[in-house]
Amino acid sequence: MNTASPSVRQDFARFLRSPRLLTPSGLRSPEARRAWAAMLALHLGVLLLIVLPLIKGWQVLFGLPSPDAFGKIPPMLLVPAVVLVAPLA
Repeated sequence: MNTASPSVRQDFARFLRSPRLLTPSGLRSPEARRAWAAMLALHLGVLLLIVLPLIKGWQVLFGLPSPDAFGKIPPMLLVPAVVLVAPLA
């Protein structure tokens, strides 16, 4: 499903050609929400379809281990630590 309307894509392409400071408009209008949703879909699509496979390929190519960021935290405390402690920190 394509969530980006043609005007959102055209506005984004125009911005890429000539970047400028944007004036904030808020998210109350349906058009602003559609633009936000389209840009979120673009961001997640690029992340999931391009960046993550490149990182995985880099790890495989150079024989690098996967990161172990939470190896020292017991699994039972991982969710409370991430949900409760991380935002406060």
